[in-house]
Amino acid sequence: ALHSRPLYWRWKWEAYGPAAPWLITLALLIEGYTNGGQNLFGSPQEARARFQASLQQAEEMLEEEELPPEIGPSPIDELIDELIERGKERWTPEQLALCQAHRKEAIAALIELASDEELQLEDAPGEGYAPIHAIELLGELQAMEAVQPLIDIVASIEEPGVIIHDTAIFALQKIGPSALEPILTFMRYSPNVEAKLSLAEAVEAISQRDERAYQVLLDVWDEATWEEGRCL
Repeated sequence: ALHSRPLYWRWKWEAYGPAAPWLITLALLIEGYTNGGQNLFGSPQEARARFQASLQQAEEMLEEEELPPEIGPSPIDELIDELIERGKERWTPEQLALCQAHRKEAIAALIELASDEELQLEDAPGEGYAPIHAIELLGELQAMEAVQPLIDIVASIEEPGVIIHDTAIFALQKIGPSALEPILTFMRYSPNVEAKLSLAEAVEAISQRDERAYQVLLDVWDEATWEEGRCL
């Protein structure tokens, strides 16, 4: 990680055996020290200079801090409320256009909605369809930021074939080839064979005969059994 190689993001949930506490500790330390891997370590002198500069900047901001102006409700906040209230009714082209107009804010809000496990329940507001609407919109937006959360959703569903599971796979296909590398990373490292078999469909759709995908699928073939769905 300190040499710009990204960590497998699901280690914190999937690590097992004697290595698990070490992997989890390492992942948390690197994430904490590098701000999620975005700011890599330099020399001690560079790190110290960055820290002192950020500390001085924080002190200056505190001295100049003013109360923020009152801001009315965001159109994306209203959109999220509407998606929850829609129930089974599909989102509208106008709502998609709103997401496109406020893309960054919309993607962050839709990822949060899609990942809300309580709203995925049938007796939740929206009858469990609000996260499904969010996933569909993320696919339409081809939101690369949503790839890992969508894989997490697939991995968390214990019964493949339910609507949200299949919707997440289809959204990954809509995002396209840019989703391939995170999917292959998951398939290389995760012990969740059922989820890997489910994601094989997305790999086939977006891999464009990528040789890396072929090798990963061969490995999953060796790992899976016919009862688990090896025929995929």
